Amino acid sequence: MSTRNSGFSLVEVLVAVVLLSIGLLGLAKLQFWGVRHTGSAYFRTQATQVASETVERLRANPIGVAGGSYELNPDGCKPAVCPISQLDCRGESCEPEELAAFDLNELACGVTGEGDQLGVDDLLPDGGMRVRCNDLASGEKVCRIEVCWSEAEAPGDSNGVVALEVVP
Repeated sequence: MSTRNSGFSLVEVLVAVVLLSIGLLGLAKLQFWGVRHTGSAYFRTQATQVASETVERLRANPIGVAGGSYELNPDGCKPAVCPISQLDCRGESCEPEELAAFDLNELACGVTGEGDQLGVDDLLPDGGMRVRCNDLASGEKVCRIEVCWSEAEAPGDSNGVVALEVVP
């Protein structure tokens, strides 16, 4: 009569460890990509909120829009350079042109300037804006708002952009 040893051999254990390691490496890669894309989604959400707030400010100052006061970086979406304007229209009355300069400054740089985490310059890496308003054949204006940022993790160092076109 022969006796059989029960249990695992060293080769079986080694194969199991190799297979488990490959599976864990795959899970680690999935985790890495998930975190990376979560950051990108966060930046896109922040940019969408800034663009929406810009639309609301355009609609609140139709005279400033009609006068062409809401032009910012007409040559392309560029990182914000603060301050755009030192004017404060919160506590005092401002002309439509002054209100437009105040709005663009606050959207780009925040309420108190750099470092307050409220402007596109602080919310997004290399965050910037572009606002252009053009006349339509009907006599109305159409405004294109672009909020851009640097996607350092993206292939080819591409930039993220959220763009809205509205008739304020």
